[in-house]
Amino acid sequence: MKTLENPIKILPMKYPEITSYPHHANLLSILSYNEDKMSWFYNYYFQLAIYKEGDNRLDFNIGYSINQFIKNCPYITHHGLSREFINKKCLSFSDFIIDSVNLGYYVYFVVDKFYIPAYGMNYHVQHDMLVYGYNTEKQTANIADFFKGGKYNYTECSFSEMEEAYFAGNDLDWLDGVILLKENSNGFIFNIDLLKNYITDYLNSYNSNNRTVIINNSLTDDKYAFGLSIYDILEKHIKKTSQGIFDIRPYHVLWDHKKYILLLIKYLFKNGMLKNADYFNKCFTLIEHKALMLRNLMLKYKISGNSLIIDKLINITRNLAQNEEQYLREMLENISDTFCYNTASPNVTIDGSSLFLDYSENWHNNTTAQGVEYSTEVKGSWVHLAFYGSYISYIAAKNKDCGYADIFIDGDICDSVNLFSSEMRNNETVFTINALQPGFHKIKIVCNHKKDEESCGTKITLENLITQCNYEAMWNTYNLSHDRCADLQWFRSNEINMAGIKIKADSYSRKSGFTTEPCSEGGSNICSSFDGNYMVFNSMKLDTEVDNFEARVAVANACHGGKLEVYLDSLSGKPLGTVFVSKTGGWQKWETNSCKLPKTTGTHDIYLKWVANNLNDYGVFNLNWFRFSNTNSLLANKP
Repeated sequence: MKTLENPIKILPMKYPEITSYPHHANLLSILSYNEDKMSWFYNYYFQLAIYKEGDNRLDFNIGYSINQFIKNCPYITHHGLSREFINKKCLSFSDFIIDSVNLGYYVYFVVDKFYIPAYGMNYHVQHDMLVYGYNTEKQTANIADFFKGGKYNYTECSFSEMEEAYFAGNDLDWLDGVILLKENSNGFIFNIDLLKNYITDYLNSYNSNNRTVIINNSLTDDKYAFGLSIYDILEKHIKKTSQGIFDIRPYHVLWDHKKYILLLIKYLFKNGMLKNADYFNKCFTLIEHKALMLRNLMLKYKISGNSLIIDKLINITRNLAQNEEQYLREMLENISDTFCYNTASPNVTIDGSSLFLDYSENWHNNTTAQGVEYSTEVKGSWVHLAFYGSYISYIAAKNKDCGYADIFIDGDICDSVNLFSSEMRNNETVFTINALQPGFHKIKIVCNHKKDEESCGTKITLENLITQCNYEAMWNTYNLSHDRCADLQWFRSNEINMAGIKIKADSYSRKSGFTTEPCSEGGSNICSSFDGNYMVFNSMKLDTEVDNFEARVAVANACHGGKLEVYLDSLSGKPLGTVFVSKTGGWQKWETNSCKLPKTTGTHDIYLKWVANNLNDYGVFNLNWFRFSNTNSLLANKP
């Protein structure tokens, strides 16, 4: 064994939300450590496929071909090495592991579980395992897999145990050797049209194989069922359980799929791609609970053998399919390819589960007879809400374990409220402010870790927040009319990556010239443009490298069109790019024109300038939306 300056190295891992199979759990353990790299997961995991006959294996459509699945993740560099090559070139397999981890590679290979105590096996069986670290002082490797008890977990094994398991795993090696995985800095732009196609395929039980970057010829319609039709196969499987045929895995995958949809809803909400996201979050929370109930009831049947449970399982399965179809069809209509910002409207009650609320770590929820209570006792932990209104109330549960909560309004401390009560008291209004100027505001509630003399703890709780306004409640989106744009720019989150997102032209921060009119494609578009007119979009965040610019334009045949020049941070100097616009056949006859850009990233003020081909025209061209994108990502994600 070689001598190292640092005897311990552990690569980053974060417990994943999806743990159906090791290839999903391992890859997502690596990606989940960096939330920005999860966009690929949200884009590609919607579709499901199941064997019609045989073992009824259910899996995410993208995951059936394991090697191809991993190779096509844009954030992972994949290298495959044969066992023969490693055995010939390396002094020992443990040295190979150490060298690989030191280079930043996770090591993925098939082992015989019998030789690793963490599995608790008394017979020989192969399984794929991930190594993500080592400790040469203890002579151990850090490993990830489904160990004893069947739960995906992280633990250790000795080098000698790992080597014995590795060499014994050669008999049945579906990975064709050892796979080295490493994070890379490649970009990926979320493709909202591809997601909508996946959802449509799911609803129509259509094979989505040709939409993925993985072409798996084994996923044929005669052998597999897709989308909602999986419920018919699961119902047949449930009926077979009474004949002694039992497999819990399809029901765990089904539950994981509903957890994925909830994560997707939150992602779409955060990135301004889903209207009414709070409603869909509540709908699919119920769906997820039913899927978990189905899985747990299957386990109960395995233990009890009570045949009456079969009818309950079938009823839950049918109900799941019916409700899911209804909510997905509604959700599909609310997915937007132009950026929409969902804010908490006035005159609504926002419960603790709302997507409008942003929590720090260390909050947990507890179901009571009165509802769900959210709480924390960690100093500095906070919950934040951005809302539109002139009034807000904070509703909390008070009890003997509670302490003080500091209340901040628009960044300034406003009050410190005592949540202690010698008796349990729910739905208490502990703070109200009703004299705010109507508009966008922020409230932040912080645990300050102080307590009443009689209190047993420092916990703070949240049940609801209630917003009100003496103005008409409004639905706020990124494509607001121009008279609201100044407010919206103040409200916009700095965390939104605008690369790949269609941005409505009438959402500018400021402008010179122009008016707006109703657009045949929805919303409003920019019109009445003349030579030299320009508009500015403040603090546009482009976290992903972009090299392409698209604009949705329209020009009447009687006019000569012109150019749309794109500038960064000011109108001085040469434009970053220029889109040429010619006649389209009418002021509402829309075409998408584009231009190449030098590779660009970062946060910038975006300037768009109109240049006329003919100064005598009564308009240069209309603009509906524009988008920055990455050429490679557009090709990779093309539906």
